[in-house]
Amino acid sequence: MKAGLRDLLRRPLQTGLVVFSLALGVAVVIAIDLANQSAQQGFEFSAQSVVGRATHRIVGGPAGLAEALYRQLRVENGLRQSAPIVEGIAAIPGLDQRPVRVLGVDLFAEAPFRGHLEGTSAFIPEFAPFFTTPGTAVVTEEFSTSHGLAPGDTLEVQTNDRLATITVLGVLSGEPALGSADLLLMDIASAQELLGMVGRLSRIDLILDEASAARLAADLPPGARLETASEQVETANQLTAAFRTNLTALSLLALVVGMFLIYNTMTFAVVRRRPVLGTMRAVGATGGQVFRMVLFEAALIGLLGSVIGIGLGWLMSRGAVNLVSQTITDFYFLVSVREASLTPALAAKGLVLGLGAGWVASLLPALEASRTPPVQVLRRSEIEARAVRRTPRLAMAGAVLSVLGTLIFRLSAASVGWAFAALLVLVLGITLLTPAATSGVVRLASRARLGPLGRMAVGGLVKHGSRTGPAIAALMVALSVAIGVTLMIESFRSTVDNWLSLTLWSDLYVGSPASTGTRPMASLSPDLELRLAEVPGVKDVEVLRAVLVESEFGEVHLSAVDSGRVRDQGLYRLAQGGAAEVWERVRSGAVIVSESLS
Repeated sequence: MKAGLRDLLRRPLQTGLVVFSLALGVAVVIAIDLANQSAQQGFEFSAQSVVGRATHRIVGGPAGLAEALYRQLRVENGLRQSAPIVEGIAAIPGLDQRPVRVLGVDLFAEAPFRGHLEGTSAFIPEFAPFFTTPGTAVVTEEFSTSHGLAPGDTLEVQTNDRLATITVLGVLSGEPALGSADLLLMDIASAQELLGMVGRLSRIDLILDEASAARLAADLPPGARLETASEQVETANQLTAAFRTNLTALSLLALVVGMFLIYNTMTFAVVRRRPVLGTMRAVGATGGQVFRMVLFEAALIGLLGSVIGIGLGWLMSRGAVNLVSQTITDFYFLVSVREASLTPALAAKGLVLGLGAGWVASLLPALEASRTPPVQVLRRSEIEARAVRRTPRLAMAGAVLSVLGTLIFRLSAASVGWAFAALLVLVLGITLLTPAATSGVVRLASRARLGPLGRMAVGGLVKHGSRTGPAIAALMVALSVAIGVTLMIESFRSTVDNWLSLTLWSDLYVGSPASTGTRPMASLSPDLELRLAEVPGVKDVEVLRAVLVESEFGEVHLSAVDSGRVRDQGLYRLAQGGAAEVWERVRSGAVIVSESLS
């Protein structure tokens, strides 16, 4: 063991390089996991805090629920454990259109569900404006501190295409009681006015047993449906599952590249120390002792790389969590996360990955060092001769794995997990093909007029194939990941460019910043179309309404336009039929669906 430790200390640059390569792989895994975990926990905490002790909730379509339904449930049906909720997204123009959640509640009905203002002065006379004065709100302590707000200060917010001034009435102390720092807590009537939902509710929270829930579901009016309180969190998990899996798979690929470097370094160390190992074997050291010595070195590298990688990953996560949470906010739902907490479980995962990667990458060099007889250990050419003899078998195994990975890809169209498993098999298969491919390229290159130095360089690739092979494979994997990600991004970008060229024909577009990515929630005033048409220089105005609706296939996007207008056929790229024919059918009541939904 001491001999292995001395060898690591004797070559600090080489040791530092392999430690850093492993640390970087572990760091990327930890950073991505922290970002994913923080964003997911932030949303779950937010959703669960808002849901509180509710077991079920009644939701409606894009317009919400009629306020009369709540009165009916509470008075006629006797469901006293019920609470109305108005919820929406607003933007703060003075903070770069930063989105905030507006939550309107009836504090007199809230006690069985949530304790938003428990232990505070919510019902003293000075708090009366919360119920009587429109445009008053309570903010979280973190939001107040971040923006220098105190009770009595005002805040300009934008909802849809309307600006309003909010007066800060109080500050919630301690941890965000509502699961999100970016939140305005208002009386339900004030929230209805702010969000343009007078007479409407976003949902009704309930505490029900299963029998009562079954009876209520059968009695609800059309357009309203009963769902369990946990359904929102489950839907969010389904929406972001593929996104988080993609990030995790990319981070693990970084660790794979680090494993190649460890393997190459440990193989080089075994080759370089063959005389020492041969002498140790000749004087009585067993193969098991040599095996344990090499694995001990790998464990030290893995431990050091893991510890550095965990710390580096935590630092990287400070930026990654903002990027991940911003992407989730833009494309899925509003999530407010400011920091990532490194948990013992995640630190243990980093240690296991680092140590495991070090041991797995060092296993073959350790076996090579322990199984070779002392006489052969002292002959430097033996390991390269053995590598040459193994090349055909490795190529055959690589070909089999490559074909298997391709078959898995063909059969895994609906499974992200199987697709990544196929990717791993392909990477391993092509890696095993690398020595044979290198030999073939070298033979072709040797026929060219390279000169003495060129021939020596080309010959060295084959002569030292046991070391150059893993290095080439590591570079290949890293380069293929870079090319793959670049192609994916360019594919998305070209698709978006194509879509924009087909659909965005206007010179200017007017929308609300309260809409969050692919989750259309905002609407504009009905008279805005007429006001825009009167602006000098405006030739034509067309309106579009986009909402999310429930269907038998789950939640789908519904876009509505004025069917009385003649649609330019350049707006559509149809899989079947012509634009004129299809649009006539739409004007008769049909709908156009996307190819993916079809």
